[in-house]
Amino acid sequence: MNNADTIADLQRRISVFPPIDCVTNLTVAPPPPLAPTLVSEFETATNLRLPSFIRRLYSEVANGGFGPAYGIVPLIASDDDTILDWNSRYRSANRSQPDGPQWPDHLLHFCEGGCVTTYVLDIRKDEAPVYKVDADASNNIYDWLHLVSPSVESWLADWARHPVTKDRGSPGTPPTSHP
Repeated sequence: MNNADTIADLQRRISVFPPIDCVTNLTVAPPPPLAPTLVSEFETATNLRLPSFIRRLYSEVANGGFGPAYGIVPLIASDDDTILDWNSRYRSANRSQPDGPQWPDHLLHFCEGGCVTTYVLDIRKDEAPVYKVDADASNNIYDWLHLVSPSVESWLADWARHPVTKDRGSPGTPPTSHP
């Protein structure tokens, strides 16, 4: 898969079919892309190393606000919850419930699916596999995860080329494995 082609496909998709606000049902422009220095500052501040495609996504396409289902979560500085906000919640839950399931540092909350569905990325791998989260599965965090795509780039490339539908659902594959 060619990053440049996928980035161009994503830019084209959101320019031709802008995201729709789920409350007002009006089209909205996603937040502008972030300066690469802001993405680097995010990585330094959080001690996270983002996969290369994710860095390009936030610095060349938009700071979230577009994508499958209800959209990609902004990285920083937004009126909406950011990736940092979500990761802080997960870490806080880890500390407040030490006997409960512990959220791994390598899983990054990435996309809102609606109806308590979220999509996370395994950022240990540059491909950043995409997992759908089912938090009701069990007390084992890895039972919560269902593989949707072996790479975030292929998942978003499929979405960029997928016809726009009313339900704005995300393309994916059936669950197959855990990270």
